[in-house]
Amino acid sequence: MQRFALFIAFILSTSFHTLAQHNWANTQSPPQSWSSVENDFVQVIYPTGFKNNAIYMANLMEHYSKYVGLSYGLQKPKQVSLIYRPQMGNPNGFVTLTPRRTEWFDSTNFFAHVSTVEWHENLSIHEYRHIIQQDIFNKKTVKAFDVLMGDSGQSILNFLASKPWFMEGDAIYAETKYTQSGRGRSSRFMARLKAVLLKGETPTYDQFVNGTYNDKLVNWYIYGYVLISHGYKKYGDNFWNIVMDNMTARPYPNGIVGAIENASGVDFYDFYYEAFEELRKKWKKDSFPELKATEFKIKTNQFKNGDDLYYLEYDLNNFYRLIRESNGEKEVLTDIPYSEDLTRLDYSKSHAIQSHFLPHWRYGFKSYSDLSLIDLKDGSKKYITSGHRLYNPHFNKAGDKIIAINFDSKNKWLVQEMDLAGNMLRHIKNEKYKFLEAVAINRNEVIALVTIDTGGKGIVKANFETQQVTTLIPISFNNLYWLQTDFKSNILFEGQHNGAVEVFKFNFETKSLAKCTTSKIAAYTPTMTNGEILFSEQTINGKRISKVTTDNCLSIPISYLTDPDKYYSKDSPSDRLNNFERIDFKDRKEVATKNYEQYKEKDYSGFDWRALTPHSWSFFVGQGYGLSLWADNYLRDFGWNVNLGYEAAENTSYSSLQIDFKRYWPIFSLIADLREREVSRLGTDNDNYGWDENTVGVQAQLPFVSRHNLYNLNITLGYSAEYVQTKDYNSNDIDINGEADLIRQTTTLNIDLYKDFTARSIISPWSFSLLGMYQDADTNDTTGVVGDYRWFGDIALTTPGLFRNNGFKFSITGEKYGEGTSYRFQPTSQEIMGYVFSRGYDYFATNRYIKTSSNYLFPLFYPDYNIASLIYFKRIYMNLFYDNTKVYAISADNGFHISSYGAEIVFNTSIFRSIPVDFGYRFVRTHETEENINEVFLGIGLTF
Repeated sequence: MQRFALFIAFILSTSFHTLAQHNWANTQSPPQSWSSVENDFVQVIYPTGFKNNAIYMANLMEHYSKYVGLSYGLQKPKQVSLIYRPQMGNPNGFVTLTPRRTEWFDSTNFFAHVSTVEWHENLSIHEYRHIIQQDIFNKKTVKAFDVLMGDSGQSILNFLASKPWFMEGDAIYAETKYTQSGRGRSSRFMARLKAVLLKGETPTYDQFVNGTYNDKLVNWYIYGYVLISHGYKKYGDNFWNIVMDNMTARPYPNGIVGAIENASGVDFYDFYYEAFEELRKKWKKDSFPELKATEFKIKTNQFKNGDDLYYLEYDLNNFYRLIRESNGEKEVLTDIPYSEDLTRLDYSKSHAIQSHFLPHWRYGFKSYSDLSLIDLKDGSKKYITSGHRLYNPHFNKAGDKIIAINFDSKNKWLVQEMDLAGNMLRHIKNEKYKFLEAVAINRNEVIALVTIDTGGKGIVKANFETQQVTTLIPISFNNLYWLQTDFKSNILFEGQHNGAVEVFKFNFETKSLAKCTTSKIAAYTPTMTNGEILFSEQTINGKRISKVTTDNCLSIPISYLTDPDKYYSKDSPSDRLNNFERIDFKDRKEVATKNYEQYKEKDYSGFDWRALTPHSWSFFVGQGYGLSLWADNYLRDFGWNVNLGYEAAENTSYSSLQIDFKRYWPIFSLIADLREREVSRLGTDNDNYGWDENTVGVQAQLPFVSRHNLYNLNITLGYSAEYVQTKDYNSNDIDINGEADLIRQTTTLNIDLYKDFTARSIISPWSFSLLGMYQDADTNDTTGVVGDYRWFGDIALTTPGLFRNNGFKFSITGEKYGEGTSYRFQPTSQEIMGYVFSRGYDYFATNRYIKTSSNYLFPLFYPDYNIASLIYFKRIYMNLFYDNTKVYAISADNGFHISSYGAEIVFNTSIFRSIPVDFGYRFVRTHETEENINEVFLGIGLTF
């Protein structure tokens, strides 16, 4: 128990140090007026003008409040705040603390990943289930930590004891059980898991939880759903409530394993492997005996143009790459950002087009989905739109127009026609339907995939000139997706049938339907050329491009797509793992306006009780101890932090207050700080000179965020001006006379430009970072410390190495004081077990130094090895380094060099299946002192 207490203390100290770091650009919406409505279950906070949406969401929450807590014995959940964010380009929702709330992004099912439940209805079940989990978890021992530390105490224990698979799998279970659809009824949801289990042995629990570099496994939503379902089916409806009760009583690291054993009476690993073995047995008939297990690879989103075959290829060592294959020769055209769940590529004879999620330059709760045009001759890319929300783009037959879905500024879902320069031309809108995808069949008409207010998907024909919409395939809960046309009278699309994803062909002239594939798992991304249908087939090794002829298509009635008794399987776990009854939401059509007059709209400024009340507190302050308080309003655009404690960096006491105003650009903060200072004289490492320092000031931050294809850019320009009073001086513990008032100014520039990581990257293959800082302390007083200035800079560059997943990192770091003999600024960084100078040399106070460092990193092994569930070894890699530092002890000094070289073996691990920790062994050879140094280090002390 004592060891556990010490472990918790360590986690709390590191966690709250992290919590104090503000992520300015990812916590706000653009400035606008806000309003709120509420009922007994939810307070909806929304931009003014979206009252109808807010009432709809409030009514959904009220409806599902009767169901989502039943398995935990909760009859009436307590009220929660819901923040509605209607300006997002990417679909999402989440539940969080600090403070307690749920946030929903406005969207719809333009993709197939979350099945066919209406978007907001899905959030009202899935996210509501997370709220219930969060509230049920907060009892017994967890409640004691909540009292002790506020929301963050609960968050930390949840992070340690529970697992995301439990939270997400349980939410998937709820959304499937209480609706007519849900991800658990979609045969594409577990398609990759089916492939993994048919390939061979069940992945270990550690591989699922901690990840692996040896294969592409499934996310925690999927394997979590399997484990949650297994627990309910075998041990009853109260099983996971008992598990939760056990976790809250003993929330130790990896506590969910012991909680499952206590609730089930069996060894956890028997529970775990039994759940997946049951699936493997039911899926065994769909195995691929002709295939040998190979490394994971995907080929998808294909298009054939004459002798040229274009497709996307992906593996663990590369990004998604656009490939042109001609006469047996393969050419890589370009890397692209791509998500198989959310985006698609369409082709003309000369170009490809795709949508790409992009951030707002300042506000994290505003984002876009713009179109990128790719030249098929050389792979060059350019954005043709900016600041829009466009999805599922398609070329017309001539290739000179683009048809895409436009989620416009009024949050309406339209069919949008554009030219290749991105100019908006015509559009189709309809009050009944939300358009999800559309393909042009002639100049004026499109075939479109649509949904309605109550969910489901169907296929219609729509006309640009007349705005007329004609139903072709009625709305159902079949998860239809991926339209493609032959520009004659046929369309292809994906649909679910008998536990698999299949390719269907529909003749919109004769209204005849045919099924063109009989898949063992799934057939995706169909295209049609000269009587041949190409598709991406899910196999045990990933996806491969397969083909059938149109003669292979078998005519079936349309009811096979629209009647759930015909498109759902009879017994396949792919869509009937739990064999739930389909729940009919009887008053579904009335939910949008129910009790409309009873909702009273109120202005919401953000400065309510939440903004003034701490949501978290801690007795660990920075790298010391004391009392720390945090508060934020629900919009996260105003907050404050108070610290009273002892700072380990200078072994002194201090107190501070920071108030942040984050709604606008720039971001302003008010600062107050009182502390005792202890600094080192130049050329020494002894803290022997000090004073009391009182500070008040203001701070401004100018953040900028951008993304271009696979590259990301983050820039922050900061400035602070502070009035600093120094007094009560001492030297070597002897009081001395003196007092000085200073004006201290600090200017910082932080630039971080980097390319995305591949699955196996150790560092970014291409990156550039710069941290520059100038500080000046000016005073006219002569009895205390004399003013001074300091420059600090750090520049780093990474490039690809000589082989796959290898990388170079080069860096230059330097610091320079003016005189450096009196006022000393606070340390720029506090590296635990790291080196400011060349590795192997201790730091001492200097007038200036400049350090260069060269590193070469490369992987050694991917062991996937765990020791008694305490530590899991995910990757072992090596770093070869050379450091050189020139040090100037005083301003008049000519300086001297200290250099070193050596090697580091680094272990990427996970401790207690919760905490990622890198540690390793370092050998250092110091050049000037000719010493050999051997040491063990933590990853947080690495210089790269």
